[in-house]
Amino acid sequence: MHRRGLARGLRGAIAGTVTTTLALAFHVIGGGAVPSSIAIVGSLLGAIWISILIGRRRHSLPFLTVAVGVSQLLLHTVFAASTAGGSVSGGGHADHGAMQFVLGHGGQAMWWAHALAGVLTVAALHQGERILLGLAALTALVVRSVARLAGLVTPVPGTRRLPATTPSIPLPLAERRSAVTVLRGPPAPFAI
Repeated sequence: MHRRGLARGLRGAIAGTVTTTLALAFHVIGGGAVPSSIAIVGSLLGAIWISILIGRRRHSLPFLTVAVGVSQLLLHTVFAASTAGGSVSGGGHADHGAMQFVLGHGGQAMWWAHALAGVLTVAALHQGERILLGLAALTALVVRSVARLAGLVTPVPGTRRLPATTPSIPLPLAERRSAVTVLRGPPAPFAI
């Protein structure tokens, strides 16, 4: 149980970091100023906390898309407000002025940048573990090949080289059972 909680915490920390980093990078690419360090750290900690909370179970792609969309809006709001320098009120109602500022901050380029950050975040969170395992296998293959070409590693004569494999991903129990089931023909007739 402790190991499962640790894994969930690590996944939440990675998911929150990916979400915040992509939102921040694309916020700046979209024309926004770099927010204060307090806003960045607060956003990061909040994103990690929420990622751990919702990471208790695997969610569908639509749920993940909505969650990332809401997070992009919230992170944009925090980043924009931290760089506003107190000029958020736009006359009349302060709430209306603040909302107008947040929605108008950065213009159309800002929203396209956050939309792209959202798409990349959904892809990273939805397929992240598989992508990381694939990158790890590719990196190991490249390192072995470069080491062999550089003469740092030489194969031992008489040993058989195993083919390169991709890392295995644990399958649910039902799939593991079906993967090892041996199909046989009908039973042999009884000899009496």
